[in-house]
Amino acid sequence: MEWIELQVLSGTTWDERRIEVKSGTTASDVASHLGLGQREGLVAVRHNGELMDLGRSLDHGGELHWITADSPAGLEILRHSTAHLLAHAVMRLWPEVRLAVGPAIEHGFYYDFDFGTDRAISDRDLERIEAEMHAIAAQDLLIERDEMPLAKAQALFQNVEALFKLELLADLAAQDALDPQDPQEHQGLQDPQEHQDPQEPQDPKEQRMVSV
Repeated sequence: MEWIELQVLSGTTWDERRIEVKSGTTASDVASHLGLGQREGLVAVRHNGELMDLGRSLDHGGELHWITADSPAGLEILRHSTAHLLAHAVMRLWPEVRLAVGPAIEHGFYYDFDFGTDRAISDRDLERIEAEMHAIAAQDLLIERDEMPLAKAQALFQNVEALFKLELLADLAAQDALDPQDPQEHQGLQDPQEHQDPQEPQDPKEQRMVSV
């Protein structure tokens, strides 16, 4: 087993240090080895500049910089994760709902849902959604990263009729077919979430939760 050297950069309450670990060790394992974890508010890590979740394997040496919940990057990660939690709760309550996008934004996060032509969300529904989010969070479910070829992802979302996700994948496929060195060819192909105004009026049957 190959050993790799990591320079663990200083955080708010611990010192910079150099360590050797086996290739394939996860960032979470490194944190545990150093006695770090939830107490320090670790939520992610940058490995040689690449933002990674704590469960990713470290296959080569270099710099390891912890991301904490009280940092701008950490707060964005928590908001994005909470958007996924929101989607999970809504899907439990309304399995027929269609998901669009759910990014973090400056003051929170949102998620676009399509509930169909004859469904609107009430204040009571919002209370149910919040309660379901708390119930799911209490389960402490394992979140795993799953990378797959574009064609497999398309087949996955086709199987569950996730039409909005398929549209996003089609945009990705179109981007891959263009010259990445020509910015003119990419105009209009960015992720739609980058251009949506959180205050933009929505169809009354499409509800957006801006802040929870």
